[in-house]
Amino acid sequence: MLSIGTGRTTQSLEFKQVNRWGALGWASRIPDVFMGGQFQITADLCAQLIDSVNPNGYLRLQLAMNKQYEQREGQTVRLAKQEQVNAYTGEALDDAMDRADLSHIDNLIQATAQFLESDEDYCPFDGVNCSVDQSIEQFIEANR
Repeated sequence: MLSIGTGRTTQSLEFKQVNRWGALGWASRIPDVFMGGQFQITADLCAQLIDSVNPNGYLRLQLAMNKQYEQREGQTVRLAKQEQVNAYTGEALDDAMDRADLSHIDNLIQATAQFLESDEDYCPFDGVNCSVDQSIEQFIEANR
């Protein structure tokens, strides 16, 4: 199963980070916690079900929309709205799911194309980190 997402707007949370949050820290991240958790549960469940039959049978492609957090002085800081841009295009992507105008669709296509062409390590496939296009190639080869 090749699972293609519509864009990730949340960030993974590490215990070391959340352990220091007070009530205000949790309150400012409620949408990230709820949305990220739902997606992750679904993706993990699909991977486990499919991998039980075919260990190389699941690949999830998920473009990160806009960078919302950054490390500053050893702390994870939420960026101001005007600083939140897509890592591939340097432009802010509107994450509204109901926006269908051509300029928005063109921006999403441009970000997706650059995501697919990026050389950065994307995801583990068969236990090895590799680029997006390498992940896709290995997935196709393993599932011929």
